[in-house]
Amino acid sequence: MTKDRLIAFTDAVIAIVMTILVLGLKEPSDATWQALAVLLPNYFTYALSFFWIGTMWVNLHNTFQRVHLISHKTVWCSLVLLFFSSFFPYAVNFASGHFTAVVAQEFYGIIVILITLSNFLLYYLASKDNDDASIFGMRYKRIADFCLKIVGLSFGLIYPPAVMIGVLLAGILFIPPHDFWQRLLKESK
Repeated sequence: MTKDRLIAFTDAVIAIVMTILVLGLKEPSDATWQALAVLLPNYFTYALSFFWIGTMWVNLHNTFQRVHLISHKTVWCSLVLLFFSSFFPYAVNFASGHFTAVVAQEFYGIIVILITLSNFLLYYLASKDNDDASIFGMRYKRIADFCLKIVGLSFGLIYPPAVMIGVLLAGILFIPPHDFWQRLLKESK
């Protein structure tokens, strides 16, 4: 399979996932501000999830600009990433409908962790395919990302929304482009 075909397929699946997210939003019971306010957890969950998946897509796009070769393993890893991503709208709807429920938030967090691990493996395999360690790059940022999500998942057992707080904090790490973090690390040395 060519790189362009894999990118096109990935783009299509992620676009569908992002579209399904908005379809999961509930309408207010009445046309009042109070009815809208009741749904604030749903809107927060939607916005967080949309931008988290969007940030993942942007980073995949930026990374695959440096990729020239892809192996069969990379294709299958991408498929696993998309498989877990396809569960994301379900997890979002479950968590937003039961915002303070431990099981709903933990399920959301587990899906996020599975997507994250698949994503890390995809970057690792792409770096091996291309003999370019910079593709996997920013190891410390990836470790911090994973740790924030695990901490959120752990605290979610006591305070369920902590799962989403962990995802939010981890997502902030990936908003600035990869080059920004590289410059920052060079300046600090």
